[in-house]
Order: sequence, then structure tokens, then C-alpha cells
Amino acid sequence: MKGPIFFRAALALLLALAPAPGWAQTFGNEEITVIVPFSEGGGTDRWARFYAPLLAGHLTGGPEVEVENEPGQGGPLQAANEFAARDHSDGLTLLSVSASLQFPFLLGDMRVKYDYKDWEALLVSPSGGVVYVSPDLKVSDPPGVRRLRGLDMRYIAQSSIGIDIVPLLALEMLDIRPEVEFGADGRGRGFKAFENEEVEIDFQTTPAYLRNVKPLVEEGDAVPLFSLGVLDHAGGLRRDPSFPDIPHFGEVYRLAHGREPSGEKWEIWKTLLAAGFSAQKMLLVQKTATTGTVRAYEEGFKAIMSSPEFENYWRGTLGVYPQHTGAAARRMKDMAIAVDPATRKRIGLWLVNDALPRWTGGAE
Repeated sequence: MKGPIFFRAALALLLALAPAPGWAQTFGNEEITVIVPFSEGGGTDRWARFYAPLLAGHLTGGPEVEVENEPGQGGPLQAANEFAARDHSDGLTLLSVSASLQFPFLLGDMRVKYDYKDWEALLVSPSGGVVYVSPDLKVSDPPGVRRLRGLDMRYIAQSSIGIDIVPLLALEMLDIRPEVEFGADGRGRGFKAFENEEVEIDFQTTPAYLRNVKPLVEEGDAVPLFSLGVLDHAGGLRRDPSFPDIPHFGEVYRLAHGREPSGEKWEIWKTLLAAGFSAQKMLLVQKTATTGTVRAYEEGFKAIMSSPEFENYWRGTLGVYPQHTGAAARRMKDMAIAVDPATRKRIGLWLVNDALPRWTGGAE
């Protein structure tokens, strides 16, 4: 009897020590490509380029991690469609996205051929952003936003249902209506236009604002108008911790109108803020990738986030927001794409019947 008992005990010990199915893999000398479906210089590009070298240094096997900007002839949607259509089950090609791809998916854009349910979130980063203007507009304090009503201004946007709808609808609620030129291949185009004095008003998400716009503010060449703010657990709007000295949209609304923001449009706007910015930037892999590959990435990101120097570096580059990987990232992704049909319809009505005609000069 001792022989079989000993054998079973030894077998149990070997099984306990053996790698479980889905054990994190080693990448060897592989090359990993992070596709950014936007032009260089925008927030998503800055975010991807921040993480790429860190990821290369924390994945087993020492792979190279390269960032490729592929806005595509048809814009970011085409790049996302192509990523979805190709077989990337080896897990060596990742997609870096922002709300500019989430909103078209949420709002049922007919051009969308991708489904977030087919993608696994490896990393999720909340973000914020700031609307800023030229000092030539003479807006030196929040109450001065009233001076912008009726001014002839131009705003460079990506899409009528992309990330720009959040700052543009905020401006709409302030009765500030710049003429909008759609079709940019990334938010970086808006910054370049502002820098070249082609436009007087622009919006950038936190990574691009910290890197590109903040130096202009310090030199007196740009004036922050408001941040989008962040939502607390009760649904209230608070100042963005990355921009504690910049009033959030709700504060500026109160100064401009003399009352607290409320009503259907306010609630819709907060829904868009939550959907577009609580999980504003995501690094995705196709779900056909093996569990071991996904786990390897997650372990790499956990190692990055636990490194002693990460927090200070991260805060100065991405802003003061939690970074999510593993189960937390998956939860954040699912929450970001969960907008009920009734709210989706109300958003569409506001955009198509009300805001878009004015933005494009089609209505008074």
C-alpha cells in the first residue's frame, strides 16, 4: 500500500509545482507592435509612447515594443476595422484606443465593423482634458467665457461622434459655438493648428495637454478655459486632480449662467463624460490570444506599476489617475461601453437635430 500512496503523493506534488494551463509565456526576441490609429502628437499617441518602452523592459524575454501610427485613409475607424478583421491571435499586435473609437461604437455608427466584446483590455487609463483658448480672445478669468459668445472661431475635430463631442457639447451649453471642421486624424492636428495660430480654441486630453499645452500656458501663449472635471461616486462633478487650479466645466457653467447646471442635457453630458473618460485610453488584444499571453502582459503592467519610480513619472506624464490592469481593466472596459439604448437615442437627437447644424454653420 505504501507504494501507491507514495506515488499518488509524488504525482500530486509534481502537479502542484507544474505550470498551470495559461501560465504566462516568455516572448523571447519577439517584436510587439502597438497600433495607434491616430496621428502623432495627440493624447493617445503620448500615452502609448509612454508605456511602450516600460512594457519592453518588464516583459519576460526582452521583446521589442514598437508604436506605429496608422490613422488610415478612412481615419481611426478604418484602422480599428482593419485590426478587427485581421488575425492577431499570436498576441503580438495590440491596439491603443480612446473615446474617439468608443463613441462611434456606442452610438451605432454604421461604419463601425469592430466589437469591443472581441477584445481583451490589458491596460485601462482614465483621463481628463482641458479646453483652452488664445490670449488674443482676452479671456483672463472664468467669468470671461461670456465674451466668447457669438465670436467667429474655428475648432478642429476628428469626428462628429468622437471624443470631441464632450468638449463641444460643454461649449454648446455655455452658448459658445465655434465653427467645427471635422476630419482630423487625431487631436494632435488641433494642437498644431492652435500653435500655428490657425484656430483660437482647442481641446486636448491630459497627456497631450501636460506635454504640449502647459508650456504654452506658462509662456502666456494659451489660456485654460476649463477642465472637463471628474465624476465622484455620487455623480457630482469635481475638479480634475491633474488640474486642481483650473475650474471644471460645472463651475464655469455656474459663472456663465448664474445657476447650477441641471436638466436632461446636463445628465447626458455627464453620461458621455463617464463613458468616454473613465476608461478613456485602453490597450487591447484580440480575445483569440492565449491566456498565457494575456497573463504575461498583465504581469508586465503590474511590474511597471509597482516599480518605485513609476508614480512620479506617471503623474507628470499621464496625470493623477489610477491605472488599471487585469480584472480591474476588464471591468472598466465593460463599464465604458455600457450605455442604455434610451440614452443613446437622446444623445443622437441632441447631436443631429440641435448641435451639429450649428457647429457646421447649418443653423443660426
